[in-house]
Amino acid sequence: GPLCDNSFLTHLATGRLILDHGSIPHADPYSFTAHGAPWPVQSWGASVIYAGAERAVGLVGIRIINGAVAVALVLVRWRLTRPAKTLVPRALSCGIVVCMGTGLWVERPLLFGALFLALVLLAADGELDPRWLVPVMWMWVNIHGSFPFGPAFLVLVVVGRWLDERTRPTVELRALGWATLGTALGAIGP
Repeated sequence: GPLCDNSFLTHLATGRLILDHGSIPHADPYSFTAHGAPWPVQSWGASVIYAGAERAVGLVGIRIINGAVAVALVLVRWRLTRPAKTLVPRALSCGIVVCMGTGLWVERPLLFGALFLALVLLAADGELDPRWLVPVMWMWVNIHGSFPFGPAFLVLVVVGRWLDERTRPTVELRALGWATLGTALGAIGP
């Protein structure tokens, strides 16, 4: 289908500016009413990814990135369903994600956020070394504004585990610590 997300062209244009000038713009280059006003580019990472893909292989690169991230999301979801006893609930769970996500898997940074959240879920389950949450959270902070969902989810899991079992939720606390570090490091960047 066509590239149609309402914010995509802004991300692409901003990424082009970043690649052309080697820095992130700090002033609004687009609007005539606020041209030159301070402008924080929160999703600069996605902008660079999109512009880099376009530069490398054209706009088809955006579709390739979206497809790769969508496949990775389904594979992580599949991994998260491993405790299921049979194939049917696993397939249904992943099938629902694919069906629901088909309309949302557009050229916008939200798809990266969904993948990063799934990786946080893996770490909370002990299926991913929680140290990986440092680069995951750093990227998430610089790619999409949904990053607070990662640490917030981990806080809820820590509290839930403690309420359910009245024991120290060691795996979840480690994941929360590394995610917090990665989120804080997200403030360090261009």
